[in-house]
Amino acid sequence: MCSGCGTPPSNIDWYSAGVPDSPGGRIQARTRLARAANAVLTGSGLSVTFYQGASSLSMRNTGGATEPVYTLPDIWTAAGKLSDIDLDPLAPRFTGRPTVSPADD
Repeated sequence: MCSGCGTPPSNIDWYSAGVPDSPGGRIQARTRLARAANAVLTGSGLSVTFYQGASSLSMRNTGGATEPVYTLPDIWTAAGKLSDIDLDPLAPRFTGRPTVSPADD
């Protein structure tokens, strides 16, 4: 239940937008999420895989340790557990925004 508005939580995640609410649509959405996560994680030693039939994605580090991930926030949490790299999803590298220093003001 949402503490702000009182509505029940949705079983559909944002990354499923635009795909049918069907088994094929969910596979498509999870495949897209894994592909996007791997693009962001390039060079970190982490990878995300989706196995058809699984209800989650799997994040793995170079040492073979794995964590199940279901949503984008889970990906950031698992990345912190499986690596010593601090991945900030709002960093300019991910958002495409230039870094502005106080001296630029």
